[in-house]
Amino acid sequence: MLPVSRTRLLAGAAALVVALPVLSACTSQQQANAPAVASSAAEKAASGVSAAQDAGASAVTRAQEAAKDAAAAATASVAGDQVLNAIDAVAAKYPEGIIVSADREDNDAHTEVDVVMGNTVMTVYVYKDGNVSDAFPEDDDDDVFEKVGRASAATVGIKDAASQALSQTTNTIIDSISLDDDGRLHWDVDLDDANTRQDLPDLMIPAN
Repeated sequence: MLPVSRTRLLAGAAALVVALPVLSACTSQQQANAPAVASSAAEKAASGVSAAQDAGASAVTRAQEAAKDAAAAATASVAGDQVLNAIDAVAAKYPEGIIVSADREDNDAHTEVDVVMGNTVMTVYVYKDGNVSDAFPEDDDDDVFEKVGRASAATVGIKDAASQALSQTTNTIIDSISLDDDGRLHWDVDLDDANTRQDLPDLMIPAN
């Protein structure tokens, strides 16, 4: 091993002496800058949280607006449905009755409505202009017996069932609705496309 010369030792010591103030100055500068760096990081984090909150609020607002639009569309569909209007007209003329069916003619000329009054079933025609015909008794005893029994057992009325069916679909109108029992009492709702009048899948709405 070669001996280290005195000159080299002195040079190394001098370099260390020179470097120490520089290192100390750098450390002091970093310490001085630390609060600013931390503040900048905090500001960036807060900005990110704020942006996320804004995005979340915007998404909620869009969802609320979409729900309002859907509800408005459903309300408009219900208000303009010929069968529902016929149901309202018959209910107003015969408030003591329980309506068990309503069937719109294909040409929209009128809607045939069956209403149970006591132990009888009366048929009423509601024309497109809103006029309501006189009531004519149904003469099929078996049909009368079934309809009277179903009417007394149902807890969901025809208007509520029809409104539910329309609210579950888009751009539809009711073709017919009737109270049926295939082991479970329900409203059988036939729907048409409001524009093309094409038949759509039936819906079954529980009657109790």
